[in-house]
Amino acid sequence: MLVPLVAAVFAFFLIAKTEEPPAIGGPFELVMADGSAITEKALDGYFTFIYFGYTACPDVCPTSLATLSSALDAFSKDDQQKTQTLFVSVDPDRDHGEDLDDYAKTFHETFMGVTGSRAQIDQMVAAYKSYYKIDKSDDPDLYPVDHASIIYLMDRNGRYVSHFTHNAPPERIQKKLQELL
Repeated sequence: MLVPLVAAVFAFFLIAKTEEPPAIGGPFELVMADGSAITEKALDGYFTFIYFGYTACPDVCPTSLATLSSALDAFSKDDQQKTQTLFVSVDPDRDHGEDLDDYAKTFHETFMGVTGSRAQIDQMVAAYKSYYKIDKSDDPDLYPVDHASIIYLMDRNGRYVSHFTHNAPPERIQKKLQELL
């Protein structure tokens, strides 16, 4: 009776020790407001938040960005400068350049609005295990974009740390970031 129990405990600790963090994130290349490229290398040294959305989103994107902004506002300016937030628009037909970046910065001065070609966006969305779908069938100009609403937190080396839903309380984000700072 004792041998199976010991074996089960040993197996639990063996599995717990060998478990790898999820394979979320990786190399990407997107376009900044000024048209220049940004890659994952530009985020080295920062705790990075990444959020996929679009500026015409009526509710989920603004809620997510406001939540993240509220969480960051609890930190000193020095600590805020140790973070970087990319608002990645999955709707490059409507979101680009200064308008996209201005939208992101209305939520927090440390946020950057970026986008890219459909191939660049799709590659990054896949790397982050995210999702979006654009449906232009009813109106090619005023169309919805169905998308996941996850805020990803990456460490200073670009490795996945945690994620938060759009309705996570700011305190949960603060607590996780405080552990890292």
